This record gives sequence, structure tokens and C-alpha cells, in this order.
Amino acid sequence: MRNKYQIEIGKDGVSTVARLKEDNDGYNIHDPETEDIVYKLAEHLKKYKAFKEEYERTKGDMDLEKSHRELDKTMKCMQQIVTMIHECVDSDEEKTMIKTHIRDMFNMYQ
Repeated sequence: MRNKYQIEIGKDGVSTVARLKEDNDGYNIHDPETEDIVYKLAEHLKKYKAFKEEYERTKGDMDLEKSHRELDKTMKCMQQIVTMIHECVDSDEEKTMIKTHIRDMFNMYQ
């Protein structure tokens, strides 16, 4: 059974990472390295959002600094995931797909 994860962030800012069971396609893939990165990504994102909300409420410099630290950790986890994907890519079609998604993400901040 293939394992997939769903990250849910509740209205209270609490996030959970849940393993979802999908189609039984004959694969049972267990990848602790990837699972660890996904878990860390969810945790750092949860903390970032909590510190950011606290900063919006209090305008405290310490909360802003903490949110920036957690955002940096979140982005580093995302970069690790992209690096792992890069190591697997072997066709022009896959490269084009990845470039398109990264370009779309980059354009969000233009």
C-alpha cells in the first residue's frame, strides 16, 4: 500500500501530519528520510504561522524574529524536498514540469 501524507492546519493553528492509505497498488514504500523532512516541514510551518499571528497581535520584535527563523527552517525543508526530486529527475518532460511549478511559485512573490 502506498503511503501519502496530508498536512492539516486547524483554525487554532495546530497542524497534524496524517498518513493516508490509498489504492493498493502493490507497493509499500517506507522512506524515513522523506517522512522526516515532511514532518519537520509541517512543524516549522505550524510554528511560523503561530509566531506570525502572535506578532500581528502584539507587534513584538521577538515574535517577528521567531517567525523569521521558522520561515527559514520551513524553506530549507522545502529546498531539501526539491533537491530530492532533482536527484530523481531523468527526462526533459519531468524537468519542464518542475521548472513550471517552481516558476509559478517564484511568480507569487513578484
